[in-house]
Amino acid sequence: MLSILIVFALLNTGKWLINFISTPYEPIDFRGCYLSAEAYWNGMDPYSYEDQKKLWEPIQSENHDWKMIENGVYSTPLYPPQFVAFFGLYSLLSFKVAIWLQWILNIFAIGLIIWSISKLNQNLSVKYIVLGIMAFRGTWYALDTGQPMLQVFALAMYVLVLIERKNLSLLPGLLLGFISFKYTLLIPFGLYLLYKKEYKIVSIWIGLSVLLNAILLILDMNAQTHIQSWLNSMQLMNNYLHQDISNNGLAIIATSISIPVSQLFKISESVSSGPFMILVRIILPLVPFVFIWMYRKKFTWQYLIFISSLCSICFGHHLIYDVLTLISLRLISIDKNSSISSLEFTLLILLVIPLGKLVEISHINQLHFLPAVYLFFYFIVQVIRIIKHQNLPILNTEIENKSIEQDR
Repeated sequence: MLSILIVFALLNTGKWLINFISTPYEPIDFRGCYLSAEAYWNGMDPYSYEDQKKLWEPIQSENHDWKMIENGVYSTPLYPPQFVAFFGLYSLLSFKVAIWLQWILNIFAIGLIIWSISKLNQNLSVKYIVLGIMAFRGTWYALDTGQPMLQVFALAMYVLVLIERKNLSLLPGLLLGFISFKYTLLIPFGLYLLYKKEYKIVSIWIGLSVLLNAILLILDMNAQTHIQSWLNSMQLMNNYLHQDISNNGLAIIATSISIPVSQLFKISESVSSGPFMILVRIILPLVPFVFIWMYRKKFTWQYLIFISSLCSICFGHHLIYDVLTLISLRLISIDKNSSISSLEFTLLILLVIPLGKLVEISHINQLHFLPAVYLFFYFIVQVIRIIKHQNLPILNTEIENKSIEQDR
């Protein structure tokens, strides 16, 4: 296992490094968020491609080779209004400075994720954590595109450390409230807080999020129009993910099982992206919490947050880089006496190999569906384990409390 991690860590890191040195750095996800925040502060529509384009034109004079991407679903942010507060901090800087600041912060975020895992699972060697994060190709994809997921997830992981090792409430609640524009990413953390009965933190979290959104909407003179723009973008995304594979480069690296099912079985867009399926994708991530509550089993919080993340990845709108959250939370739940199963080993291989290159060589586009299908199979296996209570991590309260006391 160690040798495989080393090989793919070197391969994927080296591939990213060569590309980073040889080509201009163009983080398209960050650019969209930066321009949208700029649009808001300039009285424009933060969810409008045309307004983004107007703001980009003077900046492009300094970035001649970096063209504006075509108008589409991912050309503007899909986050609720409070994302402006997060990216508004970058708006204080010129774009040229901002892209490198976010790059530095994203590198720091990867380090914070690794550090947090090591603090939350002291039985796991740091080298396995570092190699696991570096071997995953999605880590470097997120870094290349300037994905805010890295910074958001790093802060969420730090929140776990603050709660589990420092027993804090105010700071974790404030941090979660500040980053809750990435709400789908934080579903497992919300279930964790409910499971731990940390209602004070939940209250602070929700309170700050509502406050930020309210303030930004009050300051927005065209709030109603802009909210409608946001809702329209969300609907476009929901439809976009179910378009034909030959016209949809991004959908083939999505993790939701609904995409391969709808495309392989030719399910109509009206069904696969309709209100019922949207509701299903919201409800299904709650499955593990419901099962655990029903059976009154004292599962470890590590297992709960991991299985919740797996549900979200399988049924929510996520791209391949979001699997970094699942990998990190699985690393937290690994016991020093446990070994990786053949099922997880196969999943690991699917997540580290250059699947895009294999598709290019073989011309078999359906290979892109393998991670989503296999993640769903992995989810089914976990649900069966929960129902049958087979080989599940049960909380040893005495040991965990002793560990916390020693850390303090």
